[in-house]
Amino acid sequence: MNRFEAAYARWVMEHRLLIIVVCLAAVTALSYGNVKSRFDTSYRVYFSDDNPELLAFENVVEHLRQRRQHYHHTRTAGWRRLHAR
Repeated sequence: MNRFEAAYARWVMEHRLLIIVVCLAAVTALSYGNVKSRFDTSYRVYFSDDNPELLAFENVVEHLRQRRQHYHHTRTAGWRRLHAR
């Protein structure tokens, strides 16, 4: 180890508390502007609103949503008829 590395290591050990405080202050300052950032897990952010593949996918999703609502409605209606007696 040369003299610079030895001197640097000695300085770091002597001023370790100062280094910790400066690092924490730097992390705090750098993350301050990050308060309003958010993560969007939706893939829709990658496509424009008029993208044909996205429109086709949304049509499929809407169709499945309507089928699920119809299925749920017919199931609960049948249950009510069965238990109304």
